[in-house]
Amino acid sequence: MGIDKMIGLKSMLAILKTEITKKDKNKMDEIDRCFSFCYLCEKRFMIIYNVTVSIEYEVQDEWLEWMKSVHIPEVLATGKFMECRMSKILAEEEGGAAYSIQYLCENMETLNSYQKEHAPELQRKHQEKYGTKALAFRTLLDIVHIERTNG
Repeated sequence: MGIDKMIGLKSMLAILKTEITKKDKNKMDEIDRCFSFCYLCEKRFMIIYNVTVSIEYEVQDEWLEWMKSVHIPEVLATGKFMECRMSKILAEEEGGAAYSIQYLCENMETLNSYQKEHAPELQRKHQEKYGTKALAFRTLLDIVHIERTNG
């Protein structure tokens, strides 16, 4: 999709967004996802900061709730990431489950800033709360191509 078409799409989304009432949060969320996709297409590349966590079954439910209600909101509140996706890895783990938490970041400079200014404290909190019951490793992914269906 060309930049001129992308700008037109963003303009249409902005108009649509102003016409939808705040009561229809699902539609607003969908429009926000479209804006995010337009932004990705304009930038041509982004960085995914992926955190893979192996969590013991005995604390899995508590950990999931804590991640959704505390940790992920704290990470996003740093202003360094545009969105977060959490997925359960569909593979059998001995004694636990595994999750992938993917944070979308604009560029390496922003990610480096996050890692220097915020990551040590946020990782310390996670470690103090779950210790060896949650083991994490991190990988960086560079988005080089995005393609969507029309459906």
